[in-house]
Amino acid sequence: MAKHHPAPSLRFCTASDARRVPFLHNAPLVGITFAFAALWVYWTLADVSDMTNWTMENHPVFVFLLAAVLTYPRLKLSDLSYLLLAFFLAMHLYGAMHVYANNPLGNWLKDLFHAKRNFYDRIVHFSFGFLLGYPMRDLLMNGFGWTRRQSLWMPVVFSLAFGALYEIIEWAMVALFFP
Repeated sequence: MAKHHPAPSLRFCTASDARRVPFLHNAPLVGITFAFAALWVYWTLADVSDMTNWTMENHPVFVFLLAAVLTYPRLKLSDLSYLLLAFFLAMHLYGAMHVYANNPLGNWLKDLFHAKRNFYDRIVHFSFGFLLGYPMRDLLMNGFGWTRRQSLWMPVVFSLAFGALYEIIEWAMVALFFP
């Protein structure tokens, strides 16, 4: 028997749905994916200041994207969750493109606020919790069946724990590859 696919989705969904629309029938998600791929390849890769740094900084992006692709058929995340994930990863790409410490946006903010250092890495660190809190909530509620209450406060705990772990990994990578 032929598998019935729903009509293409033209609406942007901010809530998770028990039904999983096949990827190619989810127009907003296909649009987000193509926009992100174009940004990644045509913008950041075309104007890289340090290819070794770009490659190393993009490993987390590869991991996030691989996880999103592999889990899409099973997880019931909202289009908003995928958009927030793409926006966070785009910020990461922009940081990797220019090397975080020399990022033009960070330098502009440094000059604007008369700061001693570039703040772009701090913006991305804050965005990790701010932009990924909703997708983590979606994942906990719909992927793991956690209660609404648990799913509201656990993203804060996970953001702090993952942020600390990432800093340790980042320190180890710098110590290993750039002594």
